[in-house]
Amino acid sequence: MIQELRISNFALIDSLDITFESGMNAIIGETGAGKSIIIQALSLLSGKKADFDKLKDDSKKAFVEAEFSFSSKFISRHPVLKDYLEGGSLVVSRSLLPSHSATSRINGETVSLGVLKKVMEDVIDIHSQMDSSLLLDEDNYINILDESDPFIPPIKESFSQQRSIYIDLLNKKEEFIRSNDISQKDYLTYQKEEIEKARLQPEEIENLTAELKSMESYEKLTKDFKEFADFYYSGEEGSLVSDVISGLISKLRLFSDSALAEKGDRALDLAENLDSSLEDLIDTFQGLDFSPERIDKINERLFNLSDLQKKYGKSTKDILDSLDSIKAKLNGIETFAEDVNNMDEKIKSQLVLVKKEAERLTEKRIVAAKALENAVNGELSSLGLKSGGFKVDIQKAGLGPDGEDRILFLISMNLGLKFTHLKEAISGGENSRLLLALKSVFNRLSPYSCMVFDEIDSGISGEVAIKAARKIKELSSSSQIMVISHLPQVVAASEHVFYVYKDVKDNITSSHIEAIGQKRVELEIARMIGGDNPGPSSIAASKDLLSSFKSK
Repeated sequence: MIQELRISNFALIDSLDITFESGMNAIIGETGAGKSIIIQALSLLSGKKADFDKLKDDSKKAFVEAEFSFSSKFISRHPVLKDYLEGGSLVVSRSLLPSHSATSRINGETVSLGVLKKVMEDVIDIHSQMDSSLLLDEDNYINILDESDPFIPPIKESFSQQRSIYIDLLNKKEEFIRSNDISQKDYLTYQKEEIEKARLQPEEIENLTAELKSMESYEKLTKDFKEFADFYYSGEEGSLVSDVISGLISKLRLFSDSALAEKGDRALDLAENLDSSLEDLIDTFQGLDFSPERIDKINERLFNLSDLQKKYGKSTKDILDSLDSIKAKLNGIETFAEDVNNMDEKIKSQLVLVKKEAERLTEKRIVAAKALENAVNGELSSLGLKSGGFKVDIQKAGLGPDGEDRILFLISMNLGLKFTHLKEAISGGENSRLLLALKSVFNRLSPYSCMVFDEIDSGISGEVAIKAARKIKELSSSSQIMVISHLPQVVAASEHVFYVYKDVKDNITSSHIEAIGQKRVELEIARMIGGDNPGPSSIAASKDLLSSFKSK
């Protein structure tokens, strides 16, 4: 239940700090006094999108905070709360800043709006005058029915999983068909033959480019080698350098059995290696093919491959990878019909599983529909409406996210009239009572900590209003009730009454709220009955009305 509510700089409210009680709390006041601001503030705490127009002074932040307390039984039914409770209480706040940013906190810890909604979804249930859309929008009916039976959600989850697999298979087939366009077979075959015709070898482009670069330095290399050769072959009868090295080797061998053997052997190895290396250098140069014909041949090959480079990639690897990809696509096209057939078989098998889960859903919904009819009709009877006037119609529809069923709520509010679509048949007062009946049914299944009604009693009066008041009072036995009402019967049924009023100070209008006692409640009910200046009869009627609810 809500223990305390604090609001500042929000709509018409400068500052407000009010304590609420368990049971049934009525909020009354003149039209436009600011009663609905309380609902708007609580909606913010439930995770509703922030409305920055609600900043009374747009240079300051708006702040809404409420402290909730829960019974151990309620906490046990809602384990998500355990991670946020401190000593059994929950303090929730929203701040709306002038910069048009908003923050949400639970027990002082900043949380995302999604977390706030998750924590609060079973804590507080708010019904405004716009909630008739719950009954007027037929898309809501299937969720209302499914939530009425605890056995349906697990089956619905299983159906959703099987349907997701089915949708995934359909998407994969669509993607496969799109990526294996058989009309591209001739073009892909042409590309494959074009690359294969080149007989491209791994790293061929890179190797040829390197070789060409080496050949382009041939002229300088030849000049440098000539200078080397002139020096090397400078002797009269051969290589002076070679003769010198040969003589050096011969003399170094003289030290093999002396005290200089170690040093001599090392010098001998260097001399022999130098002689061998120089001979290898000469042989390598003489073996090089730097012919102009080879250069022309390389240039011609690279020119022929340049067209493939433009189409398939600069490197040899890029072109060969493109060839592999083209071959894979062609292979896919060759087995296209077989692959599509295999996919169709998987889709067909999965559809059988989906339909089986859909049938289970339908079976459970038939049972749940009968139970919901009985429960709602019982509530309607207690609210002065025709017994048996509510009916759930389950029709077959195409396979969708919720199964194969279309749910309709039918109603017959008067004897002798046939059942018609609910949204076409109910008046304002009947709408309020039917919504109240549905909320009574669902709150028995899973009670909220607090239920808030904003003029749910709209359009009713007299004996029907007394029945509606008793029904709201009945709800307060399992949930704290906060109800905005102009009906004397609803106010009389309440255990606690709060009066909302506004005043003007320094040409600025502000709203206020205060708890009022028994005598003031009698007066306000009398005003509802007889106008602003109630006479003795209105006062007497007010006392009788209060007495009638206290005696129950």
